[in-house]
Amino acid sequence: MPDDPRATATSSRAEGFDLNSFLDSFQPGAALPAATTCSSQPETVSARVEEAASTPEALSLLEELRALKTEVHQLRGLVGASEGAVAVRASVTVANTKGELPPAEVCYLTSGSFPESSKKAKGDYNPPQAHMLAASRMFRTFGSATGKSLSAMSFVLWLRELDCVKFQATPAVLMAIFSGRLGSRGLTLLHFRESTEVECLEDGSSNVNFASDFSPSAALPAAPTRCTTYDDILDAVHGLSALGQEVWYDHMRKLTTRLRAFVG
Repeated sequence: MPDDPRATATSSRAEGFDLNSFLDSFQPGAALPAATTCSSQPETVSARVEEAASTPEALSLLEELRALKTEVHQLRGLVGASEGAVAVRASVTVANTKGELPPAEVCYLTSGSFPESSKKAKGDYNPPQAHMLAASRMFRTFGSATGKSLSAMSFVLWLRELDCVKFQATPAVLMAIFSGRLGSRGLTLLHFRESTEVECLEDGSSNVNFASDFSPSAALPAAPTRCTTYDDILDAVHGLSALGQEVWYDHMRKLTTRLRAFVG
């Protein structure tokens, strides 16, 4: 009498399924040899990887992967620059000790944001890129859009026509104010003192405030080295404060506020 299939299935289930026995029952010799222990597998795999990596084909493939990775980084940099220089937004401007930053429209500007003009007329004001960057961070009316065509000459000519400018606004004075380098240009606080009627008449007769020679050799007007009265200092501070109140950003006006507090 043949064996009971249910008993055979029950015994197989109890003993566990053996793939080699199952394959050998259909096709003798198809069973796989016993697998090696798990402890020896990592060593065998690592040895095979090292052996494959030492071949010329694998070395050339690794070089191609490195080249592709470098190209991907370069493309990411180009895409970031075309989308508004995202890569430089984190390091262009550093906050002060209070964590304050300039306005957003000037925070991310660099000297490269102001390309030099190819046309330079004699006597026109053509400051370097560093001075253009300084002016964009100081004067809120100067304009700060990246790629926008900015004219320093038209700005300084507009600057000296302001009602708050009651001091001698010669080209040398305007260039020092525009660049923000007052001390290095020799511009002192007394240069911002309001001109007297006699000085205005003398300036009008010589057209000193209408000169348009903005060459680097332009000289500053004479200013006294000493004040005869305390009012001269107050007048000079008032002249600088009036200019700053009209054209400077808030972070620049802190300078004149502290100066008034110190003098007062």
